[in-house]
Amino acid sequence: MKRLGIEQENRDFINVIVKEHMRPHTKEWTDKGIRKFINDTKQPGTGRDLWDLVMLHARADTLATNDRNADDDALKQKHIEQMRQFVNSQNSQQSSAPTSFLSSRDIQAMFPDIDPRPPQGSVGYIKFIQDRLENAQKDGKINSSEDAKHFVEGLRNEIYEKYKLKTASASHRQLFQH
Repeated sequence: MKRLGIEQENRDFINVIVKEHMRPHTKEWTDKGIRKFINDTKQPGTGRDLWDLVMLHARADTLATNDRNADDDALKQKHIEQMRQFVNSQNSQQSSAPTSFLSSRDIQAMFPDIDPRPPQGSVGYIKFIQDRLENAQKDGKINSSEDAKHFVEGLRNEIYEKYKLKTASASHRQLFQH
């Protein structure tokens, strides 16, 4: 796509649709599954929600089959409505969203050897951690700053792997030892 002169933002858009297009072909969605799907279908660099377009793509796949399975199409429509309701309920809860137990600066202090500025067009580690913390807090896994710090420490290897960095030194781990 790059050689065709398609801009990065449009390539990112297409990549998300193509990468996630099979996920909607499931029988059931839990709130946790919906939240993860919605987070995974955000367009890199812009944060634009693409979940609805991925769901419509799945519906189009269903309607394009030779047998035109009406039950499967009805299920896709039900899933789309379920996700819309979930998004609307999340939006209405934004004003009553739980307090974040760790600020961006707290997270930066936990990873002093990672540049907090993400490469252009990508999501940085701070946003990645904040999203994971928010989901864990909504799921009732985090109820205090201490819980949040331990949760982030549990993500340490994933963060270093995702951001292609070496494992944290022992001095960084001392932040979490009592």
